[in-house]
Amino acid sequence: MITETGSSSRLDGIGASEGQRQLLLALLEAVESPTGGEVIVRGGRESGRIRVSSGRIAWANVSTVPETFGARLARRGLMAPSDVAEVVEECRKTGANFAELAVRWGLVSAETMRAEFLDQTATSLAHAFRLPGLQCIFAPIQRSYGGTLLLPLEELLDEMAARGIAPPPLLSERRPGEGLPDLLDRIATPGSGARRAPGGGSLDLDALRSLKGLLAASVTSRQGGVSFLGGVGGLAAQDATPPLERVFAAANQASAQAGLGSVLGLWISSPGGTAVVQEFSGGEGLVRCIFGPGTNAPLVRIRMESILSALDGPG
Repeated sequence: MITETGSSSRLDGIGASEGQRQLLLALLEAVESPTGGEVIVRGGRESGRIRVSSGRIAWANVSTVPETFGARLARRGLMAPSDVAEVVEECRKTGANFAELAVRWGLVSAETMRAEFLDQTATSLAHAFRLPGLQCIFAPIQRSYGGTLLLPLEELLDEMAARGIAPPPLLSERRPGEGLPDLLDRIATPGSGARRAPGGGSLDLDALRSLKGLLAASVTSRQGGVSFLGGVGGLAAQDATPPLERVFAAANQASAQAGLGSVLGLWISSPGGTAVVQEFSGGEGLVRCIFGPGTNAPLVRIRMESILSALDGPG
């Protein structure tokens, strides 16, 4: 799923933006994913990540909520600052989960910890939904998540509503007893953006980012008419990749005039690096990448085609 949307920051009533709708769709895709992963959000200068594991929300970090969970517990008098520091240090050494370790050490009760974690996560989600010019994308992650303090998405949405932070208005269309996945399947329309990448898969951004020499990437879902931009190296994708769109359009025009039909991919090699514009999923998506000098273009092309062809499924 690849989405980018408008600038409204309201969550209440019909003022909710398409971005907020698409964030809910991305969260639902993550919840339904067999591997889990992260929903990455961005709006203006702010960004965030929402980790999903075993169909539930593991944590949500948004740059507009800078206070750490440990600092929150200390501020609310639930843990001493020295205890927070000790737990953080132990987690750094062992990879343990902060909340679960604090409960195991008897510093906070399990009930209190869960309530605080629910409140903190709901706050972070609310901030994510409020990002201006909201963009979001679901990135599947194969590695497992070790924590067990996980929250159902519906409980978090209910918590937001109970605090007066209404979820996107499409929830008002839910029928009695209807789950969120069923609701979204029923009301999804081609113009609202695909819940899943064409071909029944999701673009593996981890694999895309792992391509050696990658500096910047831009991925667009033509079905939804929206895109996600992400700088991978020191190059800002929003500055570097739009010119490739114009080159691709010019190449398509020249190809049509020559009677060759549409251009499916464009690879440009120069001493300064390699630029790629490639369609995937039968033209429903477009990926643009810029690689640094010395990139092994033939090897990158093989790996990139493997990543993109996985979206089309068998046959």
